[in-house]
Amino acid sequence: MMDAGRHPNIELLTNSILVGLEGQAGDFKARIRRLPRYVSEELCTACGLCAKNCPVEVPSEFDCGIAKRKAIYSPFPQAVPNTYIIDKENCSDCGVCAEKCSSKAINFDDPGEEIDVEVGAVIVATGFSVYDASGIPSYGYGYYENVLTNMELERFLNASGPTRGHVTRPSDGKVPKKMAFIQCVGSRGEGGESGCQYCSRFCCMNAIKDSQLVKQHEPDIEELTIFYIDIRAAGKGFEEFYQRSLDMPELRYIRGRPSKIMEDPETKDPIVYAEDGEAGQVSRFRFDMAVLSAGAVASESNKELAEILGIDLDENGFFEIEMKYGSPLHTAKEGVYVCGCAAGVNDISDSVAQGSGAAAEAERYVAKSRITEVKEEIAPLDIGGPPRIGVFVCNCGINIAGVLDTADLKKYAGNLPGVVLARESLFLCSDDGQKRLQETILKRKLNRVVAAACTPRTHEPIFRESCEQVGLNPYLFEMINIRDQCSWVHSTIPEIATQKARDLIRMGVAKARHLKPLDMKTIPINQSVLVVGGGVAGMRAALDLEAQGFKVYLIEKDGRLGGVLNNLTRVYPADLQAVELARTMVEKINGSRIEAMASTEINSITGFIGISMFPRPMVILGSGP
Repeated sequence: MMDAGRHPNIELLTNSILVGLEGQAGDFKARIRRLPRYVSEELCTACGLCAKNCPVEVPSEFDCGIAKRKAIYSPFPQAVPNTYIIDKENCSDCGVCAEKCSSKAINFDDPGEEIDVEVGAVIVATGFSVYDASGIPSYGYGYYENVLTNMELERFLNASGPTRGHVTRPSDGKVPKKMAFIQCVGSRGEGGESGCQYCSRFCCMNAIKDSQLVKQHEPDIEELTIFYIDIRAAGKGFEEFYQRSLDMPELRYIRGRPSKIMEDPETKDPIVYAEDGEAGQVSRFRFDMAVLSAGAVASESNKELAEILGIDLDENGFFEIEMKYGSPLHTAKEGVYVCGCAAGVNDISDSVAQGSGAAAEAERYVAKSRITEVKEEIAPLDIGGPPRIGVFVCNCGINIAGVLDTADLKKYAGNLPGVVLARESLFLCSDDGQKRLQETILKRKLNRVVAAACTPRTHEPIFRESCEQVGLNPYLFEMINIRDQCSWVHSTIPEIATQKARDLIRMGVAKARHLKPLDMKTIPINQSVLVVGGGVAGMRAALDLEAQGFKVYLIEKDGRLGGVLNNLTRVYPADLQAVELARTMVEKINGSRIEAMASTEINSITGFIGISMFPRPMVILGSGP
């Protein structure tokens, strides 16, 4: 999300809805209504003074109502854009926020606006809503304080949540010793008319993951129990993850569907009535807290959006898909695609894969309009003289500061050779954290920057870009991973973890003193792709790449394209003849510029990304027609 907010070719329109769509694939005209924010995105500095002085408190949607937020607020930590918004329905119109805002960013008369944009394709990624667990009164959600949902538990476990990552009972604030997870709440026909008949897919793995997180956050917990119908661990590595959970002595699985949950009026303990699959009888189980794994239902906005887009919904309220060529991303309207949970329930990995697939499908209509990035020329900073190193230690809530003594790390870093400034930041990777980083580089004339935070795999490009935007060569930045390598792996020995973080910071600063500026160079690359494997996935990838204008080589070791499709009868859920589907895709490939080669294997590949070379593939004789 942070990368999207900083990308020069991505325009984020938050607090906005689609109200109209006209035209056809490749030439759509979309009308977008930007709802009034009452706070200027250009003027707001996210200083927080407005919210600090606001007298109105209401339940926080982001924290599932567990915590409070003000009538003027930031939706959640590290929100993009990092701009506050006024909840007009709950605002008392006292005007205190406007008085306290030195940037004059607040406009109570903001009317919002409607804008028209021309687009080549539309991707629908509306996500899902969570089943309202109060729809099953026998579980007591909403009546019993210590009966929570899985989403509420997620907020308890989160470092930026209302309890800063500690799991506590809402009734008395005590750490629970015994916890229950109730599966399939609202799923598989268990939620009545408001529920759903299907499996929500991710609830089983989420409960197993949360049980392990609870144990990590609260090591003294004695018992974790998962009540389940059956464990659905369908995904790469999921079964192995489930099997590892069986080694947890605190975790037990009971195959039984709880009939009801009662509450002890004196202790507020939830008492679960369920059939113990092993004992074959209904038993009473007492816990300190019960967590309901609420299922996923279609987003409430789908119906209105479907009418605007001119496409249909299925019986569950998700967008109807048209299985063209076996793809689950197409709708009946050409140029309009769906991904993630817009068309049905998916887990994170499938949602990411579908997002990439939908982008590839949509690009066929916009490939001809590719934008060439033009970078603004920024005068480089004077980096002459001795190293002037700034060390920034990220607090990151319980992820880092829950184990490491970040104040000690800041003090230690400040005394290292070459360091002229050491600072602690709550969330260094946030927009606000990056702005402060840039301001500090300019104000203190830093010529080297060291960040002690989390993984460079995801965050290093963000920090390098921030340095570059103020004229500091991005290769004068050094990043140290004190989360994965210290606080996470040594969470039970904070003193030793902090000492290790000291060592890493000392090494990072020593390396920073010797960093030299580097310049990026551009080299031409081969605008072609080799797809290995001519099954349904390989053919689909080749067709999408060719539609974007790339030269594609498709090779298959068997004597014909189609892969497993050639051995199947029908394809679910499209109800297509597998052979017909394979034949249709092969016909499209034969009618394109794709160079398809059956009975072929690769001898070797040399080079590197963009400049890879492979000799003419070897033709295999006698392996098919």
